[in-house]
Amino acid sequence: MLRDGVLPYPRFQLHHLFGERLGNAPAWKNRSFGRADRHRRNVFGWTAEEKTSFAILDAFFDAGLNTIDTADVYSAWVPGNKGGEGERVIGNWLRRAPAKREKVVIATKVGFFEGLAPEKIAAACDASLQRLGIDTIDLYYHHKDDP
Repeated sequence: MLRDGVLPYPRFQLHHLFGERLGNAPAWKNRSFGRADRHRRNVFGWTAEEKTSFAILDAFFDAGLNTIDTADVYSAWVPGNKGGEGERVIGNWLRRAPAKREKVVIATKVGFFEGLAPEKIAAACDASLQRLGIDTIDLYYHHKDDP
């Protein structure tokens, strides 16, 4: 499904960090797929409906990539959305094939709108876990510094 490192969806771009084994040590690289401006990287629950999102995630997984990065804010900028739509799509994809959970690293971010107060982080983490349908977030980090 990948041709020369490009998904057959030219409007979509996914940036993910993923590990490639070199001897016994992982080497981390940034990879881009497709072409789009920097505001069109997270397409799940926005420009890609669930069926297309699943096809993108399946191609990503089948290509041997393993880290999925999202955020609780994706895609709150779309009229009618409130954030968490990307996490929900990824969660639905994982529910379709639960065995994939053991093979992927889930990274998500917090604090874009609500800041980084402990009570905000705790509530946002619980909501992300529910949307993703997982028990543990592998990498949980702040979206931007608190002012």
